[in-house]
Amino acid sequence: MSAVSFKLVISSLVTLGIAIPAVAVDTVEVWDVGATDMELYFGSAGLGAPPAERESMFDMLIGYGITERFSAYFGTTMTADGNLAAGGNEQSVGAFANLRDGEVVDLDLMLNIGSDGENGMSVQPACEVNFDLEPGLGQAGFYTRLGLNRSPRGAVGKAGVYRAVGVDSDVELVFGGYRNVSSNGQLLLEFDLVRHDSPHHGENNWEIGGLALGYNFTVAGAVEMIAELSHDLPQHGEHRTWGLSVGFISTLPSLAR
Repeated sequence: MSAVSFKLVISSLVTLGIAIPAVAVDTVEVWDVGATDMELYFGSAGLGAPPAERESMFDMLIGYGITERFSAYFGTTMTADGNLAAGGNEQSVGAFANLRDGEVVDLDLMLNIGSDGENGMSVQPACEVNFDLEPGLGQAGFYTRLGLNRSPRGAVGKAGVYRAVGVDSDVELVFGGYRNVSSNGQLLLEFDLVRHDSPHHGENNWEIGGLALGYNFTVAGAVEMIAELSHDLPQHGEHRTWGLSVGFISTLPSLAR
């Protein structure tokens, strides 16, 4: 399995209001050297809530393996509410590196920088530790991810103009596990929660995100499909909502081969 995404997944986009490409349940691994990765994702979040509180998403990412342990990417995300009215378009660039590639323990560092051109720029560093029960993601394992999201705290003035009035710092924790169910299929389960440094009105310092179940499988030799079902655990009288996403990953020939 190519194992590519960050999930810092749809539940994070709704909880933190950030755009990080490749929104699928997965672990993190660098790409082969060269322009070896292209990804497309389609998804909806907030299913079960009123249309104005739902979100539809289209995401595209192009990844480039710079070295065997360092990769970079450019991504763009388009969103709209359930009425397909209020929408947004955000771009992001980022990189991630494998610091340790052991038989049992792997360590990866990530950095994403995103901007929608209106609300300002957000920065999200993260790290992931992966524990494999067998070497090389052979059978099953567990992983944990710690991420920080720093983004402008905005407000709409009397003239209806958005302006930044401070900075939000949110910490996200992700706990996940995976199991290979066939030679080309993998099940993943994740749980995430967020700590707000300066909670907005109606928020607690700690917010439970939700659960996400993903299935990754190889469609053809160079194409992988990722399907995800996520459930946002309701708090503070929220609606019980669900999210769905489907992604396609195309692995291009490596320059190193």
